[in-house]
Amino acid sequence: MKLFAYIHSLFLALFNLRVPFDNSTIIRRKYAPNVNNMSTVADFNDNLCYHMQHERGLGHLGNLNSSNVEELETILQANEYLGSFLTTKSSLPQPPHVDYPWEILEQHSGDQSLKIGFFPLTQEGMFLQIWPTIDPLYEDPTREVEGEIIFIPYGFLLTVPASTIHGGGFRTTKLCNENDSGKSQNENGGGNLRFHLYIATNQASLPAHQTNKYTEPSNKSKELSRRYVDSKHMKVLLENFFV
Repeated sequence: MKLFAYIHSLFLALFNLRVPFDNSTIIRRKYAPNVNNMSTVADFNDNLCYHMQHERGLGHLGNLNSSNVEELETILQANEYLGSFLTTKSSLPQPPHVDYPWEILEQHSGDQSLKIGFFPLTQEGMFLQIWPTIDPLYEDPTREVEGEIIFIPYGFLLTVPASTIHGGGFRTTKLCNENDSGKSQNENGGGNLRFHLYIATNQASLPAHQTNKYTEPSNKSKELSRRYVDSKHMKVLLENFFV
């Protein structure tokens, strides 16, 4: 287990992983709706549930610790950001995708001013599959690209460029029965509850809508999943670890 954590620490070091705050004090689980009141992610991702915030920032969530919010915003260095709660009903790898149309991502490719972020809201942490970014000038359009499964511990924030091809859909804790102890599923911590951020930096503005795109940027008829394949460890994890 120590080796597993060390390997993932090395991989996350390639991205922008930080320990900015105690997650439980900035966004408490009570702010997340019960999974039955969440929406299902479209495009054959009905194992994933989300609740997109209608307002940008975090001020609308209630009596949050202002110093924690300020600390988060300093770390994000964002002009504006939008959040969404996410939870998983059953583990099924989400197909590789980006969260905006490629045309929008291309407009911000020079300074990578659009980013996405993730942080878990329960002690179980969260898992994400990310595919290495390849420079189009040196890319072989026929070569398979294998995903990397990474673990984001509770108390950590991961940010990556919005052009990063990624996929979620994993859980390590069972969803609680609605009648368990009179608590909601999210209060019991089921489904690896997490928060997904959409971030605009460098004077950029967030696009009006977030739309998952599952096709190659240069060929809209070719699914990313034909070339961006799951990690070689996926089968073992689905059979022995994810639930």
